[in-house]
Amino acid sequence: MARICDDLRAHTPRIVELWERAIELEPWILPRQLAKPDFMPELIDGIATCSVCTPPTRESVSALAQMAARHAAGRALEGAEHGRVLHEYYFARSAIWSYFGERQEETTADDLQTILYVDVAVSLATRAALLGYYRVEFERQGTWSGALDRLVDETPLLWEADRRRGAGA
Repeated sequence: MARICDDLRAHTPRIVELWERAIELEPWILPRQLAKPDFMPELIDGIATCSVCTPPTRESVSALAQMAARHAAGRALEGAEHGRVLHEYYFARSAIWSYFGERQEETTADDLQTILYVDVAVSLATRAALLGYYRVEFERQGTWSGALDRLVDETPLLWEADRRRGAGA
């Protein structure tokens, strides 16, 4: 896991390039003039931290959720449509998978399970971003407090299941 952690962090600029290239290939999904990769370095670091850099904890997963929610709340304040946020995360996931595809020859069978953890973290970040985008509405309803905690609690923490299986073996 540490190797993939270091790899993701060291190659963040490459992943951002892949994000931008993916947008160029599908401009009808997210027009280039709306695409801002400003959140990508922090997102990649958060994904790496909560899924592969250290044994993931509820706190590290929560930190990723909070970061994604802040990003999307900022987009909402800018007047962006919620679809734009979803598209940004769609392209983030695509870029990360493209990056893993580029290094396919270096990927071991053990890496595949680790890459699954990264994908779960991307999904969590996407869901947290949607919550953050609608934070004002949640606050109006009095349900923002705990919204991200509920998300973190219902996320399948595959690494914990793996640890339990390993302890029982």
